[in-house]
Amino acid sequence: MLTLQFLIFVAILLWIYFLWIRRRFYIMMLKVPGAMGLPFIGLAYEYIRLKRNIGSRTMFFKIFGQTGMTWIGLTPVLVTCEPRIVEDILMSPHCTNRSSVVDKAISSCLGSGLLTLKDTHWHERRKLFGPLFKNNAILSFVPILNNESNSLVDSLKGFVGQGEINLLPELNKWSFKIAAQITMGSDVKNKANYNNGNLMKNYKSLNELIPLGVVMPWLRNKFIGKLSGFERRRLEATSQANAFIKDIIDKKLGSRSSETSLEPALIDRILDLVRNGDLSYDDVMGEFSNIIFAASDTTSVTVNNVLSLLAMFPKVQDKVFEELAEVFPSVGGSELSHGDVEKLVYLDQVLQETLRLIPAVPLLIRQTSQEIRLSNGFQIPEGVTLMIDIFHTHQNTDVWGPKAGEFNPDNFLAVNKRNRHPYGYLPFSKGKKTCLGYKLSLISVKLALAKILRNYKLSTSFLYQDLEFVDNTTIKLAKQPKLKIERRT
Repeated sequence: MLTLQFLIFVAILLWIYFLWIRRRFYIMMLKVPGAMGLPFIGLAYEYIRLKRNIGSRTMFFKIFGQTGMTWIGLTPVLVTCEPRIVEDILMSPHCTNRSSVVDKAISSCLGSGLLTLKDTHWHERRKLFGPLFKNNAILSFVPILNNESNSLVDSLKGFVGQGEINLLPELNKWSFKIAAQITMGSDVKNKANYNNGNLMKNYKSLNELIPLGVVMPWLRNKFIGKLSGFERRRLEATSQANAFIKDIIDKKLGSRSSETSLEPALIDRILDLVRNGDLSYDDVMGEFSNIIFAASDTTSVTVNNVLSLLAMFPKVQDKVFEELAEVFPSVGGSELSHGDVEKLVYLDQVLQETLRLIPAVPLLIRQTSQEIRLSNGFQIPEGVTLMIDIFHTHQNTDVWGPKAGEFNPDNFLAVNKRNRHPYGYLPFSKGKKTCLGYKLSLISVKLALAKILRNYKLSTSFLYQDLEFVDNTTIKLAKQPKLKIERRT
C-alpha cells in the first residue's frame, strides 16, 4: 500500500514539474485568445474528425480574431492570417526554423534536406544550391518543359468528346516527369519504376503521410506506427524511393565527369559538389528526395486549379485565349521560349489570382528559438510553433477588400498591387526562406497553361462556391471539379 502511495506521490511531483517547466506556454495561453482542446491531444481529434477541412480555421479566426492560439497535442501553436504578424515572424531572426514537429514528420519520410535543415546548416546548403536555380540555369530546363508539355497536350486529345473528366491524374504524371527529369536527368526514363508509375505512387503516399505525422505525431512512435499501419506505409514508400535515387547516384558517381548527360540536370551539378567535398553522399540522397517531392505535386495542383477556375469563369478564359491567339497565331506543339511566356501578361494575372485563392501550400510553419514580441503586443516564448495560414491571409478582407473570396484577376493589375501590404500575398513564402525553385515553378506552370489553353477550351458544371479546401502538404480539394475538353482552332 505504501509503495502505491509513493508511486502516486512521485507521479504527482513529476506532473507538477512538467507543468512548471512549461509555465511560459500557459502564461501565454492566458493572454492570447484561442482554444485549448482536449488534454494531451489538443484539437487534433477535432481536426481529423473534420477531415482537415480548412473551413475549421475560418471559424477559428471568426471566433478568436486574426491571430490566436491553439494546441496540437502538447504543442502550443500560434495561428495567424494577419499580414503584419506574418511579417514579424518571417523577418525575425528567431523564427527561421520550421517546427520540430513538422521537421520530424518530413525527415522521417524524405530524409534531411533544405526543407528541414536548421539555421547555420540551412544557410550553408542554401548558399551551395543558390547558383543551381539562377536564371540561366533555370532556362536550360526549358527544352524539358516544352517536350513534356507537348506530350501532355497530345495526351489530352484522348479526352475530347468524353464529357467531364478529372484532369488531375494526368497533370500529376506530367509534373512528376518534369520534376524527376530536371532533378535526376534523362536516365530516369530508362527506369521501370519511373515508367510504370510506382515511383510517383511512392511520393504520393509520402505526401499523405507527412501531414498525418504532423497532426498526430504519436503515429511516428514505432509501436503505435506498426499497429496503425503508418510505419509499414512509410517504410515501403521511402525504401523504394531511396533505392531508385541511390541507383542513379551510384551510376553517376561511378562514371567519369565527361560521361554525364548532355541534357542539363540538377544531379550533374549537385554531384560535382560531392566530388569537391562540399556535400556528403547522405546529404544528396535527402536533397534529391526533398526536391522531387517539393516540385512535383505543387506544380500539378496549381495547373489543375487554374484550369478549373477558367472552366468556371468562361469570360476570363476567353480573354486568356485572345491573348494567346495574338502571341501564338497557330495551334499545335510549338516550342515556347521564356521570352514568349513573358508576353502573357493576363495569363500571369490569372495564375497569380489562382495562387491567391488556392495557394499550393496552404500553411507555413515556424518555431521560435527564443522569446519574441509581436507588433500586436503579444509576447511569444521560446518553443512555440507559429502557423502562418497562407490560405486565409490571401483572403483577408483587410488586405483584399470585402470581395476577397471572389475570383478576380484584376487584383494583380499594377495599380491594384501598389498599396497592398507586402505580406498579404506569399504563395512561395517571403523573407530569407523564400522557395528556392519558385521561378522554375512559375515558368513550368505558365508554359504548360499556354500550350493547353491555346489548343483546348474547358468547361464544367462545377460551381466555384462549391469548392471545399483540405489541408495537406499541398492543398487538396474535398471534391475535384471535372472538366470538359474541346479542341480549339
